[in-house]
Amino acid sequence: MYLGWSPSNIAQTVCLLCGFLVLVFVDWSDDLARLVEVRDGLNVSWAKTEVNVYPEDYGQVASVLGFASENNLSVYPFCMGTNPVGPTVKAKIGLVFSRLNSVLEVSSENLYVSAQSGCPLTSLSAELDKRGLYLPTDYAGSMGGWASANAVSAYSTWYGMPRELVLGAKICTGDGVLVSSGSKTTKFSSGYKVWKSLIGSLGWLGVFVELYCRVYPKPEVFVSGVGDTSLLNTLLRGALRPLCVWVVFEAGGREALGAVFGGYASALKRINTSLRLSEGILKPPTLEGNIVTVASKKGLESEYAKRALSALKGDMAIAYVGSGGCAPLRKRLLIC
Repeated sequence: MYLGWSPSNIAQTVCLLCGFLVLVFVDWSDDLARLVEVRDGLNVSWAKTEVNVYPEDYGQVASVLGFASENNLSVYPFCMGTNPVGPTVKAKIGLVFSRLNSVLEVSSENLYVSAQSGCPLTSLSAELDKRGLYLPTDYAGSMGGWASANAVSAYSTWYGMPRELVLGAKICTGDGVLVSSGSKTTKFSSGYKVWKSLIGSLGWLGVFVELYCRVYPKPEVFVSGVGDTSLLNTLLRGALRPLCVWVVFEAGGREALGAVFGGYASALKRINTSLRLSEGILKPPTLEGNIVTVASKKGLESEYAKRALSALKGDMAIAYVGSGGCAPLRKRLLIC
């Protein structure tokens, strides 16, 4: 007997019991549950998924992606959900990396760290701090999110973007194949730099499961300063360069400048500037909204910030001066 109906994501079991035809439908989520833990999906403003899965090792990540590929199911990889990008995502499966959250290795000699993609940046920073090291970013989220978004920060003006800080990675492709690419040191010169293609791709080309990143000796002391934007050119061309500089523009016309210096305490005590200084790391204002990336030439970030603020009728714009990139938000604008 041919029923003529066989959806790709539903298994059909046909039984003849007591002369009656009984159809038993098994949803694809039951098959998925045999591979990994499955829970209810998301229903929040930034993502909606039918189920969420929680892999505990790289093999389970590969199994989930392979299963999704075979059954034509969409997948949304995420971890902490602190930095959603773009419109609301709708997917069948939410791939949650919260259990792949370990710092695996820290090398003070070769200045690198390896960590799983679900590792929060706060946990990584705490581990690095014990060894007098740091990863220059103010991103609030997971390692995988930071790399997948190529998340620029105020520190990108001096140290570069994540694309420059990530030395290599373990990756899982969309059809469930695990790939190692790159190295834990800067002297890697063989093979294709596959991991660089994934940085900034937001998970469209594959997912990170482990990352190797360049780290730096932590300065003895940090000093932050705020002041008038008229000090910007003097600050950038002064004898003591700041580690990061940003300028805040508000729709009402108010402008302010912020900067962070790092180095030996004896040297920073001699800073001669009109900025109002305080010890510690000052961060730019926290912004929320729908992020749209805009490119800028280095040195023109402030000008682009003003234009974007006016064109998009935003409330606020922050320019990360010297990075050459911009990311305006619909209500508040982040220009970098």
